[in-house]
Amino acid sequence: MKKAKTLLLTVALFAASVNLFSQTAEEWKILGNVELESANYKEAIKYYQKALEVDSNYFDAYFNTGLAFYYMQELDKAIEFYNKAITIKDTIADTYLILGRIYVEKENFEEAMLYIEKAAQLGDTLAQQILNENVSWEDNFVKPDYKQIKLNIENNQSNFYYANLWDRFQQGDNTMTLDEKRDLYYGYVFHKNYSPYSSTHDYKQVNAILQTENPTKEDFEKLVSLLEVSLHTEPFSIRYLYYQGAAYHALGNFVDAEKNQKKIRIISDALTSTGNGLSKETAIHVIAVASEYDYLFLNDFSIKSQALVDGGFDVLTLQPNEIGLEELWFDVNQPFNSLNVKAFSPKKSKKSKK
Repeated sequence: MKKAKTLLLTVALFAASVNLFSQTAEEWKILGNVELESANYKEAIKYYQKALEVDSNYFDAYFNTGLAFYYMQELDKAIEFYNKAITIKDTIADTYLILGRIYVEKENFEEAMLYIEKAAQLGDTLAQQILNENVSWEDNFVKPDYKQIKLNIENNQSNFYYANLWDRFQQGDNTMTLDEKRDLYYGYVFHKNYSPYSSTHDYKQVNAILQTENPTKEDFEKLVSLLEVSLHTEPFSIRYLYYQGAAYHALGNFVDAEKNQKKIRIISDALTSTGNGLSKETAIHVIAVASEYDYLFLNDFSIKSQALVDGGFDVLTLQPNEIGLEELWFDVNQPFNSLNVKAFSPKKSKKSKK
């Protein structure tokens, strides 16, 4: 009993002492973890929110907030925070496994399986055991079927009608199914503005603002405007959405900042549904080469070298990284096909003057 009192006193003194000083995100998280382990979930969430006020990209705080809401059986809130966690770091198997469990509880078994499969692909042994023994979790990637996608998005009576998908994407609708996300991203090849290699991005002005030591409100407002122009041409650029979201956050526009995070998740889900990039057979399909670099950016990888192999696959050799991944494969056949069609399209002959 004496030891228990001593432990409680130590925790209380720690909590009191750290509140006297400016807290780091890690310190707020530790306080939240103490409350989480004591089943004081609402108090835990308060501390995790403090951590996020210090560091808005703190994966652990999003993950643990989701866990607290899960324990409270506020499943939609749990999903919201786990989705935010994945936007920050999408290589943690536990996040997908818990989302799978949540969707099982919501009796949305199709969505549950998608998350469990993703956890299995990332090496979670429990997720692998959950899946049917006769189904290889490595083979659950789906290559885009552009003919079927075209039929889907042109059907104005369907949930996949492109105008509707586009509107939902612009709103950052995180209720989109994986198939809807796929048809949105890969269906863009049929859009009149699709151009896999064009860019209106003003790198000079944007980089000048990003490299500014103490950006002003006007700087952030200009950054939002510049990137908005770029997103009209490259609507699925994860990097543009990320930096614009950071600018929105700095301006206190948290609604649009969160909307950009959800857009990033939609794009990321579409890409990773086609492969994990670990081999030619599981190459990630992209509609623009820029999506390759976005994927590296999202996962904090740096490129060492790049090689085009077998006529339609980009192999990116990576700089040393935390998980020891040496290379990533991307299927770039669609951008190449688009380029070839334009290059060899017959030009209209000029009529002679009469």
